[in-house]
Amino acid sequence: MIKSVVKNSTLICMLIAVVSFPGKADAQSEITIESLRDIVDRRTMIQTIREVETAGSPYLFEDFKTGHVTLSNNVRSETLLMNYNVHEESVEFIQGDFALSIMSDRLAGFEFTDMESRYLFRKGYEASRLSPHEFVRVLAEGKVTALLKYNVSLQQDVPTYGVATQQNRYTESQRLFIGKDGDIQRVRRLNERSILRNLDHFQDEMRDFIRQEQLDLANIDHLERFFRHYNALFQE
Repeated sequence: MIKSVVKNSTLICMLIAVVSFPGKADAQSEITIESLRDIVDRRTMIQTIREVETAGSPYLFEDFKTGHVTLSNNVRSETLLMNYNVHEESVEFIQGDFALSIMSDRLAGFEFTDMESRYLFRKGYEASRLSPHEFVRVLAEGKVTALLKYNVSLQQDVPTYGVATQQNRYTESQRLFIGKDGDIQRVRRLNERSILRNLDHFQDEMRDFIRQEQLDLANIDHLERFFRHYNALFQE
């Protein structure tokens, strides 16, 4: 997740509503960028010039990345240049000079494909503080399923000490969930003790793995490696 401070005095061009889909389609079908554009029926161009600084970002990545979306009728898009707006819970993709936004209720899932780590997002999981309508990143699947929920909150017009401008501030956080035996539990803290407490096997082996690999389980990339190794132990 990126952190930045920028002056908000730009022209923002957004296409923001998706209201209909093509009819039922085979799960193997692929929808083109042009077809995705056709199912956006409201286009909004907003011009804002404000003396407001913005700290942080609503987006998962600083730049748009290669990936694809799967619509709620199981039709997958062709390759897109896209980003995840965590605050709005929407996927935005580039088409010409515009960014088109698809809200989460129109999507079954999405994936960024040009990453070293796996960035696959799905919904349909339910637990304390997790709705089945919310997208989570699937860190690992196997004996346990590790799910990460990204959150971004926004504080608007926060006074900034010593300057005349105000500041909009995006604050990021994550919540970890572990699914096993048909049940999904929230892990309260991203640390070794809390995570191991939620695992039923290989605690000693995983402690050794953390030491040998010098893992910091508050680091999401390290967290992914941790759960992939844990699931791999069941195959040995």
